[in-house]
Amino acid sequence: MAANNQLRDPSGKVIVIGPPKYASRESQGVWQKPGSTTSLWKIYTNQGPFNTAFNMITDADRQGLPVPAFAAIRGYKFQAAGSAQWNDAYILQTTILTGTFFAMSQQGRQNVFRQWLATLNPVTDRAVLNLCLTAAQAAAKVGLRDPQGFCEKTRREPVVFIDIHTANPPSAAADQMVEQVQARIGA
Repeated sequence: MAANNQLRDPSGKVIVIGPPKYASRESQGVWQKPGSTTSLWKIYTNQGPFNTAFNMITDADRQGLPVPAFAAIRGYKFQAAGSAQWNDAYILQTTILTGTFFAMSQQGRQNVFRQWLATLNPVTDRAVLNLCLTAAQAAAKVGLRDPQGFCEKTRREPVVFIDIHTANPPSAAADQMVEQVQARIGA
């Protein structure tokens, strides 16, 4: 039995990865990629949820939703702590983001996006606000169910979304983002 979560790479090398950095309902969790300071790995052991997640982020990206750079990693095995079994690992790799974290549907985090917008000047930061509006409109268009991500004024895309889940119709939270940006532009 494994004392810690482990991966076995395609060459057979075992990598102890310990506990996840972030918990996840649909996967084993999210870890910092072994040996990397710039990538995260969301590790699935069931191909169905992985395919769903990968297809949603791919489709959202194609429709213009700002998302971190991502890739599918295959060929690894995953062993959960306390288990003797190795399972196929389906890995969604994304770039680590910086900035202010927001989650429009999380209790206590709903106002973070609005507070961040309030730091932007409607005149001198007009270009940034226009990019924010485009991002929020894309979130509504793709049917983002739980808008969350990172805001950073100096990034090429000031709002980047993570943990992409889409549905039709979209959640009211995506529409609220659009309204909040429009209100700030009109301030």
